[in-house]
Parts: sequence; structure tokens; C-alpha cells
Amino acid sequence: MDFQKLLNYGEKQGCQLVEFYISKSKNLSLKLREGILENITESMGQGIGIRVIKDNRQSLVYATEISDESIKKAIDDGLTIAPYLDEEKELSFETNVVFEDVLEADKIKAIEDTELAEKINYLHEMEKTGKENSKYPVTIESASYEEAIYESCILNSQGLSKKETGAYCGSYVAMALANEGVQETGDSYCYTTDIKELFNRNIGKEAYSKGASMIGATGLKTGTYTAIFNTEATIDFLSLLGVSFNGENIYKGKSLFKDKWNQALISPLISIVDDGTLKGKMGTSYFDGEGVETRRTLLMDKGVFKEGLYNLTMAKLSGRSTTGNCARSYQSLPSIGVSNFYIENGETPKGDLLKEMHNGLIIKDLMGLHMADPITGDFSLGATGLIVKNGQVEKGFRGVTVSGNLMDLFSNVLKVGDDLTFKITKGAPSLLVKDVIISGS
Repeated sequence: MDFQKLLNYGEKQGCQLVEFYISKSKNLSLKLREGILENITESMGQGIGIRVIKDNRQSLVYATEISDESIKKAIDDGLTIAPYLDEEKELSFETNVVFEDVLEADKIKAIEDTELAEKINYLHEMEKTGKENSKYPVTIESASYEEAIYESCILNSQGLSKKETGAYCGSYVAMALANEGVQETGDSYCYTTDIKELFNRNIGKEAYSKGASMIGATGLKTGTYTAIFNTEATIDFLSLLGVSFNGENIYKGKSLFKDKWNQALISPLISIVDDGTLKGKMGTSYFDGEGVETRRTLLMDKGVFKEGLYNLTMAKLSGRSTTGNCARSYQSLPSIGVSNFYIENGETPKGDLLKEMHNGLIIKDLMGLHMADPITGDFSLGATGLIVKNGQVEKGFRGVTVSGNLMDLFSNVLKVGDDLTFKITKGAPSLLVKDVIISGS
């Protein structure tokens, strides 16, 4: 298909800019339940988003059919809509760059070359490891595998043409453990660009351990505790804090960091990074949703606020430079999002965090994140985890609420673990935190 001819068509119709954002994918999903393969789904997906700018007004029309006729119609529809939309004088876009490459071709080939039977066998093994040596009856509620080989392409009438191909695979398992009429659940997941890494992860065992640790769990007394937030809980809090790094929120005053550039805001043990260039990570890409080259951005340097996340338009509006953090799909206009967003690894071995705390809590799971207020930083979340006495795990706890403020929590960090772990595009190590407020019985 001659996309340049279609871009020229848009210009002839009076467009200030025409831009195509094209996504294609080849997908596979498998689902196993109690040893029975319930579902195999292979599918192809595609879509094109046509962004039309005229008189500094932008519209978006998208289609799942990619043809000359559908694209011309979308351009015409976009031009019809544009006059009724708000003028945006700060609109900006990438120009005159041509690029095409493949992200880690060897890993794409490894996913493609792994036989379907081997992927199914991996699910059976995952179920098996979740059950073997169990002290409790285990029911596998779900064991699934999925993969996608995808292609992203962006072109515009100002000479931009970029294309990349990538792939990922992932798996999820959930199980129920029975004990004296009470059920506990455990789950785990892993998504990666490396199928060997996935197959070497024993997420069945991880899910079992998670469920088994909560058997016999009790409540807690209301009080202030020292606590270790495991990597998943820390990632949850990082996600809430991430709202404040969004350049649009900073500009609109909806950020905890507004007008606090280069100020020490949290513990000097905490440095936060967004890096779209990290090899082998789920958020890695050669370019962002506007075709801008991705990069490593140090957002928080030893507790000091250094930078926000920007796309081209918001950077221009804010008087800053883009950080290559435009997020979009073919169904959306450019916005701002993270790539690989994480707290840098610490120096304290995970086992030493337990010794350092001696008595306290390990907070493993948080619930009700949507109820937290990322603008004020206030939160009140359901929590489960483990009680630690004399440096040893005693039993689980449940039915409590952890509350406070994000800035206080990240200011009260005593130690940072060396166990940085990524969950899809976000990562964090474990944190030892003082003065954690728990509401219980």
C-alpha cells in the first residue's frame, strides 16, 4: 500500500498535518484448568488511527480495515470534524525522520520457534509445581499463556516514517488452597520478551506459596508499625506516585510536585527512573507514540525531584523538552505514559531487611488502589501480609487498612532492598518503612 500517496491526498484536501499510526499483531492464547486444555485461540489484529490537523485543531478517526478507500474516508471524516474542536496552538509533531528496526529479533524468533506442544506442556508443569509437595488440597482455577508478535508504524505528511517489530509472552496462574473448610487463594504472573525467562520462572510455586502463607491468618491491633513493603506492594505505591510525574498533571497543578523542581521531597534512598531503552523489558521501544526516540529519564534523584514525563505538545506548552513519553494506540490521540518506570535497586539484601526490622510486618498485597487520591497523596487501602517476630515470619494477617500519605511513606524509607523486580512495565525493590499506620481491631 502506498501510504505516501494517501498522506499527499490529505494535504491536497487542506490538512495542516496528516498522521497514520498503524498497529498489527499476531496473537496466541492458551488456557488450562485442572489439567484440561480449555481454550486455544489464535488471532490477528490490526488498526489504523488517522490524526488530522487543520487550523491547529486535531481530530482522530480510526479503522480496523487498512485500505485506500477506508483511509481516504477517515481523512475526509477527520476534516469534517476538526472545525468543531478546540484550537490547540501548541500542537507539535516529529518531522523528517525515517527509521525501521526489530526489537531483539532473536527473542522474537525464539517465541515463534517454540512449538505449541511445548507451550502447553509448560502450563501442565506450572500446574504440577503448584500442587506438588502441598500440605493442602489445591484446585487450579486458571493457568494461562499468551503471546503477541506486533508491529507499530507511524508516518506523517512532514516526513516522519518509523516502524518497529517486537514480541512478548506471559503467563498467569491462580489457585485455591483448602484448609479445614476455609479457602485461601494465591496467584502469580510473569510477562517478558524472553520465553526462556518465562519457562524458567516457577510461577506455580510462587502462587502456591502466596496462598499457603495466608492459611491461619489473623487480624492486627491498630497501631503504628515498621513494615517491609514487598516488590508488588511497592509497585502499587509507585503507580500512585507516577500520576504526579505526568507533565500534563504538573502543568495543571494536579501533581504533588508542582513548582517543586530540584527540591528534596522524599527519602534520599529513593531514585526513580523512566527508561524506554532497557533491554528485554516490556516497556522498551525505539520510539514513542509520536515517533520521538525513547530515552532514560531520571525523575527523582536521591529524593530530589528532577523531571516530569512529557510528549511533544505538553513539553511545548510547559516550556520543557519531550522525554519521549507519548502514549497512544491507534484508537487514541497522543497522551503521556510511562515506558519502563521503576525505583532503582538498593544495596540491602532482602534477608537483611527482615533482620533489620526484627519485629514488624511484611505487606504483600494492597486493595482499593482506585480509592487513593494521587493529587493529595492520601490513601487508605486494604492490606494483607505477614507478621514478623524476632526476625522470623510468624503467621499471616488480613482484614486491616494501611493509611497515610504517599510523600510521608516515601520519606519514611529506612532501607531499600536489592531485589528490584518488574511487573510488566513497572518495577521496584522491597522497602523497609517506619511509622506505617495500620487500622485493625
